[in-house]
Amino acid sequence: MSAESLARAALALLLVAGPAAADVFQSGELRLEAGEEPATYELLAQVPGGVARAPEVEWPEGCRQTELRTQAVGGDRSLLQYRVACDHVPARRDVIRAPWRLDAVRLKSNLAGTPTVSTITPSAEGLVIPFGSLDSPHRPWFELAPAMLWQGMLHI
Repeated sequence: MSAESLARAALALLLVAGPAAADVFQSGELRLEAGEEPATYELLAQVPGGVARAPEVEWPEGCRQTELRTQAVGGDRSLLQYRVACDHVPARRDVIRAPWRLDAVRLKSNLAGTPTVSTITPSAEGLVIPFGSLDSPHRPWFELAPAMLWQGMLHI
């Protein structure tokens, strides 16, 4: 193959190939806490702006959303503030379902009486947020490292 043919092939490849772009890591911060009134709760979700465009959340049976406020918080992030009233104390099996497709979510809660912080791994359908009492299980680094390494490789 001549140098001219190689140059034409290289030019054709450059014209066909689009610009490279890295996958953006989408993360969220959630805070779940008891409200001021009995049997009321508040969920604060700081999420990317694109995710905030789908604020619908499915609450456990016996709970109803009483308020939703949205606010831009800088960059492409939004703060969603949900207020909920329930006719029962949330049980361990109660969950909140959100359609948000994120890569990682950190949840802070004070519902167990003491502040807990946990990580939620979203599924393809979105988030399943524990609403009942939360345990903060200790996961040793050798359990977390492979999952974090895998997520890092997926987003490079």
